[in-house]
Amino acid sequence: MHYLRPRLLRLVFTSKRTKVTVTHADAHSSCKRKQPTPIFLIGTSLSHEATEWQRRFSELGYQSTTALYSSEELESSKKDSLNTYYQDLVTIARDRCFFPPLLVGFDKGSWGLCRKFVANQPVSALAMIEQLHDRDQPNFWANEALSEFEPHFPILVISQQTTLPPSLTFLQDEIDHVVAQNDTKQPTLSALLAWIDEMNI
Repeated sequence: MHYLRPRLLRLVFTSKRTKVTVTHADAHSSCKRKQPTPIFLIGTSLSHEATEWQRRFSELGYQSTTALYSSEELESSKKDSLNTYYQDLVTIARDRCFFPPLLVGFDKGSWGLCRKFVANQPVSALAMIEQLHDRDQPNFWANEALSEFEPHFPILVISQQTTLPPSLTFLQDEIDHVVAQNDTKQPTLSALLAWIDEMNI
């Protein structure tokens, strides 16, 4: 598939303790209809496909922002709490998302951040995605009490497993769960776009 090439604004957001690479893309100028819901993707530096996802969102008329953390930094910064990274995301979202976003956890390393965000900030929807590289990724938030929340918005989980992770069973009646099919080039993106269309986001 040929992707239109939107202008990508890439910058590094640095707080006292963290370093985040932020990439922003507006809806492509050729789109006849601009979508009102911004897309906010959170992941680690292992999320190599994030730029291609943003290009596809831009082609479809969405404004999107990606915040990528260094997986090495997350693994080594044991003293840093989940709240430290969460505060960075709040600042980025305030600057880049003018309406409650569709929040996308691009890999399992970002799921704890997503849960903290939606428990405290308005969102239009939440999608949490398990990538193939997650098998080799450490659990960055093993010692954290992950946030539980009341789901007042659509939730999607795309995973490699047929059952939900134990940490999400409290939402099992509220989640749309899709098992990734790895026989296409970008199966998780295709599944996410189909769900966005179904939910009319």
